[in-house]
Amino acid sequence: MLYLAQVQQSSGLINRKTELKLLAQLKPGLVWSEIAPEVIPAPEASQFSSGVLVLAELQDQHRIVKLKDATSLLVKSLQNTSLLQEKLSVQRAELNEWKHSLIYQAQVLNHRTVEFEQRLQELRQMEPSDRLDQLKHLGDEYEDFTDAALRD
Repeated sequence: MLYLAQVQQSSGLINRKTELKLLAQLKPGLVWSEIAPEVIPAPEASQFSSGVLVLAELQDQHRIVKLKDATSLLVKSLQNTSLLQEKLSVQRAELNEWKHSLIYQAQVLNHRTVEFEQRLQELRQMEPSDRLDQLKHLGDEYEDFTDAALRD
């Protein structure tokens, strides 16, 4: 298993002790999960300064297989997080624009629907001979309106 750990060294002239404080574990799906901090002996980590974050590959009973400075991984993760935040911000702005556009289109559609219903009411009050000509004209206008609404 792969862990993110912090190197801890006790200061002593003769008996200098190096340990790893395990902080997080890499789970399936490349997801880091925080764990309850656990300290394990790690004489292999003596080449690292105290406080340095390392990637530690561990096997059976926390036997250290491999150690690597975690700086590059952490920097890359922070850069990726920043890029994702920028993309999310752009997508939110686009979504807001679409929302405003849809609201505007709905308002225009509602306004034209009211106008159409008013004209239809006027037609119902007309004489039958005048009504046919007006209905044809109104039908053409409605088709033009729906075509324009679909294009917008």
